[in-house]
Amino acid sequence: MLSMLVIVVGFSACNPSDNKLIITPPVSTMTAVVNGVGWAATSANGTKSKTSTGIPTLSITGTQLVGNYLESINIKINNYQGTYSYNIADTSGSIASFSSSGLTYNAISGQVHVSTDSVGLIRGDFSFNTGAYNLAQGYFQCTAY
Repeated sequence: MLSMLVIVVGFSACNPSDNKLIITPPVSTMTAVVNGVGWAATSANGTKSKTSTGIPTLSITGTQLVGNYLESINIKINNYQGTYSYNIADTSGSIASFSSSGLTYNAISGQVHVSTDSVGLIRGDFSFNTGAYNLAQGYFQCTAY
């Protein structure tokens, strides 16, 4: 009788008629090559929002601890329209920065390419130059709603 109960309970939990879908969120990550050295975030996240005037934005941040300092890569795309290539530091207002040793260096040129924007998953690549730092082969994957 006990073995029958286990089988019934197990079957009920797997029944497709429950109409339950369990989605495991993807691993959030950000990597880049900074001045020729590999860099990998220990934490990455993304946020979609709108400015006070209703302009859509996408913000992506990756951070890692180096010694006593947090290093971070920050990307903000103004007038976000989904999958597309966005120029950094042009008249669109899209910006990027690299923070290291307590100082922030703003990008003077670069590009962000969003290759996936589907059901909260954002994925793409980036490269930018701050003058002091060159960030190449950048990649990000995170959720953003």
